[in-house]
Amino acid sequence: MKLLLIALVLCTSSKRGDCKKNYGLLISDQNWEYIDRFCFVSEIGNLHYDFTYPVAYQVESLYLYYDTESQWNAVYGKNLTCQEKEDILDPSNNQQIRLTSYESFTDRLTACRIFKRNEEDCSQRSRWWFLALGNCNSTIGLYLEYDITMTNGDPSEIWFYQLSADEFCVLRSRHLFHQTFKLYLQSIVFECFSLFFMCAAYGRYAQDGIGMPFLKLLGQIFRAASTISFLFLLLLLAKGYTITRGRLSNAGAWKMAILISLFIVTYLAMFIWQIRVFDPARITYLSESVPGYIIVGLRVIAWIWFWMGPISVMIANFLLDNWVREEVVNLVDCLVVSYGYIVFMVLTWPSSANANFPYHVRTAQIGDASSPANDANYPQNAYEVRYTPNHETPTRAGITEETICSNGNERRSSSVVRRFALRLQMATPLPKCKFGARCYRRKYKKHMEEYSHDGIVFPNDSNSVDNTSDQTKRGAAENNEPQPLKRPKIDISEGKLKEDIEAKFLVAFPSEFFRFWKDVQAIANDNAVSDTCKALISANNLRLVGVFDYMAGNIGEVADGEANVYLTKDRFPTDLPQMQTIAIYDGGRFAYWRDRPSEEEALLVHMKSTDEHFPKVEIVGSRDPTHMIAFLKVCHAEQSSADELLAKLTHPESANETNDTRYDPEGFIEKYNAKVKGLKEKRHELANGNPSHGLGIVISDTYIYRPGYDELKPMLEEIAMEKEPTLERDLKMGFVVDAVDCAKEGLAHKMNIGIALEYGQELFMSNYAEFDALARSMLDAAYGALKLDNFQQILNAHMEVRREAQHSHRGDN
Repeated sequence: MKLLLIALVLCTSSKRGDCKKNYGLLISDQNWEYIDRFCFVSEIGNLHYDFTYPVAYQVESLYLYYDTESQWNAVYGKNLTCQEKEDILDPSNNQQIRLTSYESFTDRLTACRIFKRNEEDCSQRSRWWFLALGNCNSTIGLYLEYDITMTNGDPSEIWFYQLSADEFCVLRSRHLFHQTFKLYLQSIVFECFSLFFMCAAYGRYAQDGIGMPFLKLLGQIFRAASTISFLFLLLLLAKGYTITRGRLSNAGAWKMAILISLFIVTYLAMFIWQIRVFDPARITYLSESVPGYIIVGLRVIAWIWFWMGPISVMIANFLLDNWVREEVVNLVDCLVVSYGYIVFMVLTWPSSANANFPYHVRTAQIGDASSPANDANYPQNAYEVRYTPNHETPTRAGITEETICSNGNERRSSSVVRRFALRLQMATPLPKCKFGARCYRRKYKKHMEEYSHDGIVFPNDSNSVDNTSDQTKRGAAENNEPQPLKRPKIDISEGKLKEDIEAKFLVAFPSEFFRFWKDVQAIANDNAVSDTCKALISANNLRLVGVFDYMAGNIGEVADGEANVYLTKDRFPTDLPQMQTIAIYDGGRFAYWRDRPSEEEALLVHMKSTDEHFPKVEIVGSRDPTHMIAFLKVCHAEQSSADELLAKLTHPESANETNDTRYDPEGFIEKYNAKVKGLKEKRHELANGNPSHGLGIVISDTYIYRPGYDELKPMLEEIAMEKEPTLERDLKMGFVVDAVDCAKEGLAHKMNIGIALEYGQELFMSNYAEFDALARSMLDAAYGALKLDNFQQILNAHMEVRREAQHSHRGDN
C-alpha cells in the first residue's frame, strides 16, 4: 500500500470530524490510544496529517496497523502493554512514525522516507489501515492536537476522493441496490425538485406579485412524477417484487404497465387542460377538470393506500371554501407524501428491519415466485454458499434449480446414462434384435436369451479370443519369436463401435482415432505386449487411457446404475467437459478438445503434469492421435523410438495431404510443425475472451468482451492461498461470488453466454476445492444456455468424484 504521508506543522482546532477528515484533541492517561481508520486504495491512497503536542509529552509515535490477524486484530482489545503493541509492528516496513523534528529521528524516519520505502513493497489491494498514538516511555499519558485527512484518488473524483475504499459503489457492486429502492430514491428526488420549483415560484410571487408561472408548472409536473413513481413502487411491493420474486408474471406486468401509462397520460392531459381550457374568470384548482376526476378514478382502482388522495380532492372541490382551497390541498398533499416516504423508510431501514426487506439478499439471487414451488430459502449472510444434493444444481441463494425440467428439456436424467455394457453369451446363432446395442429391453433375461444384439463380444467371453493352436505356440517358443497373445477386446464394426462409444462417453470420436487404435493393436501383437494400451510405452512411457482402455477391455462389466464410470474414466481434475484425456506420459497428458460434444473435428491438446492449477492447454495436433508421437519427438527428443513408431503409425494424411505413403522423418516433422502452426492461428481467429488455459472461448452466440472480467485468476489464487478466514479473504470471495452472480444474471436474460462460460472455466481450471460449487453452478448454467446437455452430464458426473480423481491421478503423470 502506497501512503503519501506529509507532515505539516499547523495549528488545529479542537473539533472532531469523521472518516475522511478527522480533527480534534486527544487527552488520555494511557500510553496507547486508537485514533481512526480508513480503507485506502493501492497506489492512490493518501494520508495527510498535522500533529501538535507539548514537549513534555515527547516523543509520541504514530502507529500504522493493517487489517490482518497478526496486526490490528492481535492488538486491539487484547490485554497487551504498549511495548508489546509496538513490537508487533515491523520497523523495516515503516509502520511506526516518530513525531519529532529532531534530525536524529528525521534522517531515519521522516514521512517522505516512509513513502519512498513503501513504494517498492506496496500492497496490491485495497486495505484497511488503523491509526493509533503511543508513547511507551510516558508516565503522564498522551496529549495530541491532530488534523488528519484521508483520501483516495484525485480530488476531481468526487464519488471516490473522500470515501473509504470499502464504500465505493457498495450497493451496486454487491448487487444490494434493489430496484424498488431505486424507485424510492427517484421519487424523493422528483419531490425535492417539486418543492424547490414551488418554493422559488411562490417566493418570487411574494416579492413582486407576478411570480414565475413556468416554475410553478415545473413544480406541479415534478410532483406528478413523484406521485406516479411512488405509486408504482407501492404497487410493485404489493406484488412482492424484489422481496419474494425477481420478476412479475406477464399478466401482472401488463396490468401494471396499463395502469401507470393511464396515470401518465391523464396527468399530462390535466396540465394541458389547465393551460388551454381553464377559464381565468373562475376560481378553480388543478384537479377540477375531466383529467383530474379520471385520476381520482384511477386512484380508487389502485385501492386502499391511495384513498387519502381521492378523498382530499373531493373535500377540496366540494367542502372547502375557494379562498382556502389551494392552501389546504397543498398542505394535505405534502403531509400525505411525507408520511408515505417516512413510513417506507422506517419499514426498510436496514439496521432495524432487515426482516421486512431482504437487504442481505443480492438482486441476482431473487428468483421467480410465480410458482409456489419456488419458495425462497435465503442465506443468512451475503457470502454464504449453499450446497445441495446431487440431483440439484448448487446455487448461492439457496434457491435450488431442479435438474429435471417440466418443459421436456430433461438433462441429467437423460436415457443416455442408462446405456450399460452387456455380456452376451452366443453359443448358437440367434435372430438379431432390431434395436441392436440400443435395445431398451436388455434388462429382460428372456429377451436377451432369444435375440442377438449386433454380436457385441465383451472381455470375459472366452469365445471372443482367437485361440492359437498348441503346435503354433510351441513352434514360436522354440524359435524365440514373440507369439500373438490372447487379448480381451470389443469385437465390433467401426460404425457400431463409434455409436457405442458415443453413447457411453457422450462425445464423438473421429475416424482417425479408430484407425490409430488398429495400428496400435498391430504394434502390440508384433511386440507381444499383453496390454494394448501399453504398446507405445517406449516413447517416453506413453500409455493410452480413457476410451482406449474401454476398447482394450480393461474396464470390464459395468453394473446397472453405474454408467457414470464411462464419463469419469481417466478424467483428470482439470479436464473440462470439452476435454477427453486419451494418453498420459511422464511429462504430461494428451486430450481431445471439442467445443461441442458432436464435433469430430477435435483438436489434440497437451497439458504438463506440473500444472496442477490453471494448466495451460497447448494445441499439439489435429484429430489424429499419431501427432502425440510427433510432439514427443519434437519436444522431448524421442528420436529412435519415435521414428520407429511413426513409421508404423503414419498414413498419407497424418501430417498433410500427400501421395507419398513412405515415412520420411524430416519431411513428416516439417509438415507436422506447419499443420500445428496453422491450427493455432485458426484457433486464435475463432476464439474470444482470455481464459487462463489459452484456447479462448468459441461459441455460436455473440461474445461481448468486457475488460474488467480478465483478471479472475490472480484473485482466485490469493483466496486459495489464504486458508484461514479473514476480512480480506471474505471481501475477495465476495467479489468472486458477485461476478458469478452477475454472469448468471446475464444468462437468465440470454446475454453474455461467453462471459459466463469463461468465468465457469476459470473457476474450474483453478482446481481449488473451495471453488468447486461455484464452478459447477456456473458451467452448468452456461452449458444449459448453449444447449450442450452432454457436457452438463459429464460435468455433474465428474464433480461428484473430482477430488477423489485428484488423489488417484497424482502418480499417473
